[in-house]
Amino acid sequence: MKQIALLLLLFGIGSAALNFVGYEFRLLSWIDTWGETVGWAIRGALFVAGVVLYVIDMRMNSGHGADEAPQETPHEAPMAAPQPEPQHHQPMAGGQPQGQ
Repeated sequence: MKQIALLLLLFGIGSAALNFVGYEFRLLSWIDTWGETVGWAIRGALFVAGVVLYVIDMRMNSGHGADEAPQETPHEAPMAAPQPEPQHHQPMAGGQPQGQ
């Protein structure tokens, strides 16, 4: 998602910069056909969409490095297998423990 955000930022800022010197990206040459105001609105929308996607990506990946596996949270930790309870043998009247 970060790559898409950076691409939108590039097109928004680049289109604005190129427009000042009389050029335009070939892919975005259509945006001024509806007027200069609409063209600037589209450039601004590209920039804002890029910033929003970049911020969302940063918040989703905060705390996790690119090569680092996400850490387990307590509710995701595997549960330990239940351990059998120790059996307590009661001696019988004859002195022999029960169950043997």
